[in-house]
Amino acid sequence: MIPKNIKVGPFRYKIKYRSPIVSDDHIRLSGECDHQRLRISLDQTNKRPRQFETFIHEALHAMDYV
Repeated sequence: MIPKNIKVGPFRYKIKYRSPIVSDDHIRLSGECDHQRLRISLDQTNKRPRQFETFIHEALHAMDYV
């Protein structure tokens, strides 16, 4: 199960579902970690197993930021 938010060090990141997620160079992404907004976005069109893998990946980016 993917939580609604996670605490990473002193920060609390909200988990949001949206589509599409597009990078600055116009590449479609499965997820994104926004350190300024303290938000992890997951592509709502992906199946649950893929969303969970992406959540773990993006949470690791959040941990690396701390």
